[in-house]
Amino acid sequence: MIRLYADAVFSGDTFSPRLAERITGLTFSTQNEPGEIGLIGRYKGLPRPYGMAILKAPFDSGTMTTSQMPEEWIANALTQHIKDIRSCGATEIHVNITVAWKDQCNFGFNEEFLSKVGRLGVHVSVSCYEDSLNETESAL
Repeated sequence: MIRLYADAVFSGDTFSPRLAERITGLTFSTQNEPGEIGLIGRYKGLPRPYGMAILKAPFDSGTMTTSQMPEEWIANALTQHIKDIRSCGATEIHVNITVAWKDQCNFGFNEEFLSKVGRLGVHVSVSCYEDSLNETESAL
């Protein structure tokens, strides 16, 4: 494994990312309020029918300064704030883990992470792509 990245995506017909940020103190890397005019994608020039936000772990496995992995940071943030995020209209919550690898892709999750996301009742997906260290560093 070269690097592991993690984020959570929140969405819902009435989900307000601005309200969720204000209530939780979290900062979303991307956000759209329901009804905002889309700038790209299938809703370009049209009102978005739902709110959406992305919460990225503030580090990846190559830049972390503690023993906490990015997916653990996301799980901890969700454990602390999921009720408030849902109260802001989020009906869909997805945790995404992306693994950049070279030669062979082996990784695992500890029991604490698996228990936390299981209790949260969120969808978890893992995406892997082959990369070299130079390509990963230039993408950051």
